[in-house]
Amino acid sequence: MSLIGLATALVASSFFLLSNLYVKASEQTFLQQEARHAASFLTKELTFGVGVEVFSNRDDARSLSGESYLLYSDGGIVWLQKGKGSPQDVFADSDAEFDVRFRAMASDLEEGLTEFASLLVAEITVRSRKSGREASVTKTIKLLNSRLNRDQDGKAIAYVKPS
Repeated sequence: MSLIGLATALVASSFFLLSNLYVKASEQTFLQQEARHAASFLTKELTFGVGVEVFSNRDDARSLSGESYLLYSDGGIVWLQKGKGSPQDVFADSDAEFDVRFRAMASDLEEGLTEFASLLVAEITVRSRKSGREASVTKTIKLLNSRLNRDQDGKAIAYVKPS
């Protein structure tokens, strides 16, 4: 009888362990897919979008004249404003937090210069609210017909398309 109880306990614990591993692997796959999706979305918007502003924080959202992006490089959730209206959450998911950071390519930066080449690096991290696991994607985006300028305070990178 004790042998049957031991076998049952062993099978139950094995099942619990395998199902727990499956859930963790599924969540990690989901996070990686979300990060890749966010990178793809940003690449399309930054390359082909018109009149789009991207912010890391709703409080930073401000209206810009002309066709331009304002990309804050201090991280945080990205908000998107198309045309007039209030900013909207681009990457909304109740189970995940998105952290997007922008920077210029290291080779494009030189001391004293405020304007540099049109290669932008987007680092996207997706973090699970439930487990704290995360997945990251780094994407280099070639911005067509544009220029990148640093903000006066150095916190923001402005992406300006010619009119």
